[in-house]
Amino acid sequence: MTGPTVSEAGLLTTGEGQIEYLVEHADGSGTTIVGHGFTKTIPDTRRFVAGAPGTTVYLHFRGHGQTMVRPELPWSIAGLADEFRTVADRFEATRAVVVSFAAKVLATVMSEDEGRFDRAVFILPSPVFAQPESDDGPLTRMRSIILAADVEAVTQGIIEGQPTWMNTTDPRGVLAHAMAAELIRQAPVVGALADLERSNEGIDRVALSGSSARVLVLGQHDDRVHDFRYAEELASTFRFGELCELGEQRSLSGYCRRIRSLVTDFLGG
Repeated sequence: MTGPTVSEAGLLTTGEGQIEYLVEHADGSGTTIVGHGFTKTIPDTRRFVAGAPGTTVYLHFRGHGQTMVRPELPWSIAGLADEFRTVADRFEATRAVVVSFAAKVLATVMSEDEGRFDRAVFILPSPVFAQPESDDGPLTRMRSIILAADVEAVTQGIIEGQPTWMNTTDPRGVLAHAMAAELIRQAPVVGALADLERSNEGIDRVALSGSSARVLVLGQHDDRVHDFRYAEELASTFRFGELCELGEQRSLSGYCRRIRSLVTDFLGG
């Protein structure tokens, strides 16, 4: 088996701007579209999916990478779903993988077209059905300290939010501090979360439950940002939903390998 190779990268022009994408090929057939987490990138996400069978297409949502939309457009789940759908349609993807906040993006696409994907994977989903939190909720507080550029407070927030075993592998908080610095660097994108919360777009659960797709949802106990209940609720909504608990790993690299193995095996099934 040969490793994945990049065959194409560029910008897909739409009526609202341009969407950056990257196409990769490996052994096997079929095409998978991949959506990253908030403030993350294609390289960040690739470590979870590299080696998936057939063609894999990654995109950057607005505010990330080289993707650009008209600046007057507010952030909305509907707008992000349009970006995801546009790239998926362009490359005729029949499988989908999303991480964290992109869970609601994919759920929106699947609720609007129940047969759009044959297989879908949700990695550490953020809440898909929950209402926006109050002004003093943990995510709102985290956004405030990021916008205040308080790197030590953001570092502490990351440490408190991630699974305990992750802090054990990084006892001095070096990785958490680096993540905090990157979040502060991307403060304008973080600020756009308020637009997403205000949009408060609901998902049609009945339509989602009617999807014929095989769905894998990967959750993690002791993750205060991606609460395991979010994964449980999402998996139970789908007719063919499967829930998998990732469990404690000895290292972050081992964690990524665990996710990648589950994702690639499922997509190739």
